[in-house]
Amino acid sequence: MVWKTKTVRGKGNETMTDGKVKTGAKHILLRKGVFYPTFIFMLCAVITGIFKNEWLQAACKSVFRFSLLKFGWLYQIVAMVCLISVAAVTFSKIGSRRIGGKDARPEHSFKSWFAMSLTGGISVGIVNWGINEPMVYFGNVYGELDALGIQPGTLEAARFAIGRCFYNWTFVPYSFYGITGLLIAWLFFNKKEKFSVVATLKPLFGDKVYNNTIASIIDSLCTIGIVLGMATGLGTGLSFVLSGFKVVYGIDTSIIVWIILGTAVTALFTGAAWLGIDKGIKKLATFNSKIFYFLLIILFATGPVVDICKALPIGLGEWLTNFWVWGLDPVDIGGEALTVWWTLFDWTVWIAYAPVMGLFLAKISYGRTIREFMIINWILPSVFGLVWFSVWGGTALNWQMNGVVDLVTILKENNATAAVWGFLQHLPFRMGIVLIPVVMVTLILSFCTAADSITHTLASLCVSQERNNDEAPASLKLVWGVIIGSVSVIMGALAGGVRGVDGLRQLSSVGAFIVLGVFILQLISFINLFDPETGAPYAVIDATAITTMRTGAITAVGAKNLAKKKNKILGHLGCRGTAFWNVVLLDHLYDFEEIRINSRRRESMESFAKSLEARLHKKITITENSRECLEGADIMVEATRLMEPMPLLKTEWIRPGNFVVPYGTICANEITLTDVMDKIVVDDWGQCREGGRLGSLSPHVRAGKLTGETLYAELGDIVAGRKAGRESDEEKILFWHRGLSINDIALGQLYYEKALASNIGTKLFYR
Repeated sequence: MVWKTKTVRGKGNETMTDGKVKTGAKHILLRKGVFYPTFIFMLCAVITGIFKNEWLQAACKSVFRFSLLKFGWLYQIVAMVCLISVAAVTFSKIGSRRIGGKDARPEHSFKSWFAMSLTGGISVGIVNWGINEPMVYFGNVYGELDALGIQPGTLEAARFAIGRCFYNWTFVPYSFYGITGLLIAWLFFNKKEKFSVVATLKPLFGDKVYNNTIASIIDSLCTIGIVLGMATGLGTGLSFVLSGFKVVYGIDTSIIVWIILGTAVTALFTGAAWLGIDKGIKKLATFNSKIFYFLLIILFATGPVVDICKALPIGLGEWLTNFWVWGLDPVDIGGEALTVWWTLFDWTVWIAYAPVMGLFLAKISYGRTIREFMIINWILPSVFGLVWFSVWGGTALNWQMNGVVDLVTILKENNATAAVWGFLQHLPFRMGIVLIPVVMVTLILSFCTAADSITHTLASLCVSQERNNDEAPASLKLVWGVIIGSVSVIMGALAGGVRGVDGLRQLSSVGAFIVLGVFILQLISFINLFDPETGAPYAVIDATAITTMRTGAITAVGAKNLAKKKNKILGHLGCRGTAFWNVVLLDHLYDFEEIRINSRRRESMESFAKSLEARLHKKITITENSRECLEGADIMVEATRLMEPMPLLKTEWIRPGNFVVPYGTICANEITLTDVMDKIVVDDWGQCREGGRLGSLSPHVRAGKLTGETLYAELGDIVAGRKAGRESDEEKILFWHRGLSINDIALGQLYYEKALASNIGTKLFYR
């Protein structure tokens, strides 16, 4: 299937004549592997909702409870990692990098850019819950405070209400958008990757992600997730408006009313998406943002100014005090009513939106620095949320506690979206008469500005595009708009539940659970891509010295924790590579009376002995064979470089109190060595347990003599105090280490930083 469209090409694809961009005909191919599976899935959902709605409700509820009760811990960890990662990128030197390259220039003003970012996200939720959510918490309407032991209607409940709203609606969830948006923008504009969700996984899996099957599966999952998430957003917004019809105007929320309003809103946002970004989305977003600012100013000017100003520091203090407790609560602390039905539900909505919302944010970010991107898409929307909940929520709490209006009762008698209408009816100077319709319009526009951007992007996922500016066919935008509207009306009208939006919440969890795996992979890709941010080397360092010192240090750390306190004789097999620092550091710990060495080549032993004597100022004994070197020694180290296995370390030489360190390239001991040991310790069992050809005890692993059960501990467990080291002078302890070579990276970074601080080394220009 082919659509013929008009395309304006930018970012290197322009056709210029007298300074003007020409347009040309372009064929855009339908991605059948993405469109048809998702379309059929959603069509089946719509049909099931019409004819078997109870079954659909039950299925969504099962997924909701399973995903959030069983995997709530995972959602919370992902959220915290996102927050930390975004903060690290924003405030690091990476932030000065420009999306599109150093010569790229922005297409949108800061004002328009922020308007599209703010209103294109989840702003309908801010309008909806700015009053309702803090009052639900304050009144313990559905049991949100039960697990915490907070008494509803108290100052403590008020502090909690504001602080929890700050947590649920600001920096944490907006970091999800920051992750996906920046990842897509950087890969597309700077790395010249495809403009798609699947391209975000290339830092992890390379070009394999572009396999048609893999790409179709990933994009299909994201499309399903975002359609379900958008349906939830629309349904919640419609439920909110309709609750206003009932509370304010006495109009019952019948299915007919749902259908009429849902159809009107669907037509509005689909039409905006049809017109495109510049003609539809930007204008709608700009207008909607002005309504937001107007509502804030009006309410601040007429509300309890002092209490509003207090709400901000009080809420921040409450959130920051409970930062880790709330952020890592797997459900057990806050309880199901609070953590599952509010916080984790919020995370599901944001995660369902994130991969595709990231595409939209990337589209409008060209020419901005990474720091500017995060300011507009993470910091400023979060600050706006803080201000919004302080003004709206702070005023509502003041009125509730001072008896101006009983918003808690309104919630209990209607549903979770009804309190705002009672609030607006009690505005001074009878402003509610004007503002109630304004808020209703704002709600509709808030969703439309989010939905038209998402619908635009959904359509783009279903077609092959060469560049960012290639517009998807309008017919596809219409298809997804109709499906989103249909699902939201069905679930909102027929599966409202006790809160009025229960069915929609459960539906959202299905979408998020589908997307969660992709989002986690995107998060890992983000960390991998931006640390280091470009793949350019910091420094070129000869790591030979680092490797030898690091390996010797591991031997010494093992001895410090596992050898006797007093050791007189060291026997060391192997005289090259890491041997020098083994001996030097061990002698630093024990000041040996005798140091014996042995190797296959005489010249190696003589050179090794000479360098050790110069460093340690003591006699080094060169032995004729391994027996003469090791037998009778307190500490035995085998660091040979054999080509084939050879039993240089005999089991019969082991005595009580010995500390034995075999870590040569090839096995140089007998298979019975492990049989006589009281404790066997390794540095990293994950590296040791493979049982390959290399490694001193690899034959013992393959033979089953060294297993996870026979292993005493990893060295880290002993150093950290989780396991005892040597417990008597009679113990025979073996320590096998593979060197922990990843430490070379950390040491290299330390070298680099010290070189910069000392102004030494030669600066090389990478570009």
